[in-house]
Amino acid sequence: MTKNGFRNAGQRHFHTRSYRNELLRKVKIEDTVDDSQNFYPIASDIILFTPIMELSCGRVKAIDYNNYIYNMGTGFGESEQKQAYQKSIHDKVYRSEKYQCGSTFGAKIEK
Repeated sequence: MTKNGFRNAGQRHFHTRSYRNELLRKVKIEDTVDDSQNFYPIASDIILFTPIMELSCGRVKAIDYNNYIYNMGTGFGESEQKQAYQKSIHDKVYRSEKYQCGSTFGAKIEK
């Protein structure tokens, strides 16, 4: 992730999260809205945390154990009800321009 390759790592989910407020403020509003200029109603983890991870300059810590339990197969979860819509949001985010590491956070991204 130090080479800003987060979007190349495949789809990720970010249920347990914390971040620096200054990183969130750098996410452009236009990257959080659909073509009708409405905020996306689902997939906020992909929409917000993809740019935040890129802006973090690789200063990321991960919890290396499962601490979130899914209740799958009930038909009630957004990922089950709106799977195609969620995938379209994911694809749009991953095709969009990458955010670059901010100078506030140190190391430059190697190309």
